[in-house]
Parts: sequence; C-alpha cells; structure tokens
Amino acid sequence: LEAIAQAIFKNWFVDFEPFKDKLVYNEELGKEIPRGWDVKRIDDIAEVVGGSTPDTRDPSNYGGEIAWITVKDLSQQKRKFVFRGERNLTRKGLAEIGGRLIPKGSLLISTRAPIGYLAIAGRELSTNQGIRSLVFKSNYKHYSEFAYYLIKQNVKILRNYASGSTFREIPGSTLGELKFVFPPDNLVREFNNLVIPL
Repeated sequence: LEAIAQAIFKNWFVDFEPFKDKLVYNEELGKEIPRGWDVKRIDDIAEVVGGSTPDTRDPSNYGGEIAWITVKDLSQQKRKFVFRGERNLTRKGLAEIGGRLIPKGSLLISTRAPIGYLAIAGRELSTNQGIRSLVFKSNYKHYSEFAYYLIKQNVKILRNYASGSTFREIPGSTLGELKFVFPPDNLVREFNNLVIPL
C-alpha cells in the first residue's frame, strides 16, 4: 500500500503524467512544469524547527511521558508515522531544551549522521539536534503526506546541501530555502483523499 502511495506521488508530482498537455517552461527551475503550479521554498509552507538534548548526566530529565525522537529512532522506524522513541523526557527535561513540543502532523527529517530519515509525528513530541521538523503553517496543515513524499523523492538533493567536517549536516536555514514545485491546493487534497486511506 505504501508503494502504491509513492507511485501515485511520482506519477502526479514528479513525472507530471496526468498534466503532460499543460507543461510550460519555468525560467526559475530551467525545466517544464504544469501551468498554474508554483515554485515555493520550504519556509513558505512550514517553520523549520531544530531539536536538542537535555543533560544526559541528569536522570531527572528522562523517563517521563514526553516522546523524544532521535536519529537512531528514525533509523529504526519502519512506518510513516512515529509515536515514540527509545527514551522519553520529563517536563524538566523538556524545559531544559526550551519547552517546545512539535505538533502532531509535523514532518521529522534527520539532517545529520545520516541525512534523510523521515517520519510524520503521530502525536506531540520532541526531538534531538540531529532532527529538524517541518511545522506546517496554518494554510498548509494538510501537507504532511505530500511533504513526506516530496522530501523522500528528493533526499539526494538534501544531501548535496550538507556541509561540515565532523558531521555533514543541513542547517535549518538551508533546509528552509530549498525550492520545490508545488501543485494547486486542490490537487494536494485530492492526493490526500487517495493516500491517507491506504
């Protein structure tokens, strides 16, 4: 079922098969895209939020009820949605890293060591510094599934933007500046109607 969803995404939004008769040349991208589609940056649709790690020497930071997701957790994730990691944080631990929770429906992306693990937050949670989350703006709350496949399709592009000597990493500002082709909103909703039941 997941393969079917991915195939639909590729057919519509990468190969543009149903829209071949509407292709027009886009100067910004240097290629043809369907008429009426936009080129947008990631930060046009979402806020890029980094994670952090509370002091691991203080046991009172861990063992609570707040899901805390690490890159290791994402690497072992076999499903599209993530609900919890190996360890949870306490309220104290969350407060130590700024107290912000990532909303349900946000897209988690590992941006270092290695780059490109993905999952959609199945509940409110927090992450470590190896993960950046796309917290969708109010007009784009329904973009979780679309963005999941968009990033999955373009992981190689993400890796090309990584830098650093110890760990190759994509800074949040760089991730936010990446440009992709976005269809009209009604097509995103139509895609959701097909893939969410799967």
